[in-house]
Amino acid sequence: MTNTAVEKRERLNSLDTLRGFDMLWIIGGDELISVLAKVTGWNWMDPLAQQMHHASWAGFHFEDLIFPLFMFISGVAIPFALTSRLEKGTAKSVLRKKVFQRMILLVLFGLLYNGALKNGFTDMRYPSVLSQIGIAYFFAALIVINTNTLKARIFWLIGILAGIAVMQHLVPVPGFGAGTFTPEGSINAWIDQHFLPGKINL
Repeated sequence: MTNTAVEKRERLNSLDTLRGFDMLWIIGGDELISVLAKVTGWNWMDPLAQQMHHASWAGFHFEDLIFPLFMFISGVAIPFALTSRLEKGTAKSVLRKKVFQRMILLVLFGLLYNGALKNGFTDMRYPSVLSQIGIAYFFAALIVINTNTLKARIFWLIGILAGIAVMQHLVPVPGFGAGTFTPEGSINAWIDQHFLPGKINL
């Protein structure tokens, strides 16, 4: 029996199915629903079509869950991929190098997608969906590589969530104060406007 056959049997079918479901919407499933609602004129499809657009700010639509779902899927896949490599004797330094390289590639692809070759770097938006995936993947992978127990990983999870909560609720934004969740007054917007190249006009 070959190693390839073993690896194929060990794939997590539920995760592959969820990944396929998410990719359906990423490659145009949302547009299909919107077009069908418009072409058919069926009233019952209008609520579905409304869910295929991002909420302007407060609340969320189905469309707003597609990217978080992709991030969740990527996170779930990390332990399966890295733990098996560690169990086979791959050095942690080798894995750190690989996940770092993957992060850099995703960030670069994000820059290209944002128009680095077309418009140059002048006032270009550096943050992108791909860079978010790459950076999040990198730090999540480092946690998996450098911890050996579920308890340690849960501590990391709690620490990260607690840090985000503190930043969102307790760090004051100049001119707005702490705990403001408007597009202009949130800590996210303040960091974006003051530290990230290619500013968004709010």
